[in-house]
Amino acid sequence: MLALVCTMLLLFTTFYLVTPAEAADNQVHNPSFEDGGSSQTATGWSTWGPNPEADYYQAGGVTGGSNEGVHWNASSYTVYTYQT
Repeated sequence: MLALVCTMLLLFTTFYLVTPAEAADNQVHNPSFEDGGSSQTATGWSTWGPNPEADYYQAGGVTGGSNEGVHWNASSYTVYTYQT
């Protein structure tokens, strides 16, 4: 009887109290910048700062997709890309 109780407790702990990492939701929406096409907009991403032209999306796929987010300008800039 004690073995049965211990087994049930172990199963409960394993399946209900411990969440495997692969089962957790991805908290980053559109991490590979695939949704929304390219240019200045990608679904789920926002830009803030005095130089928004320095933030854009292009073909490249560093994150495993076909697109990548880029910060670049010929002169100095300040720009932030974020999700909320």
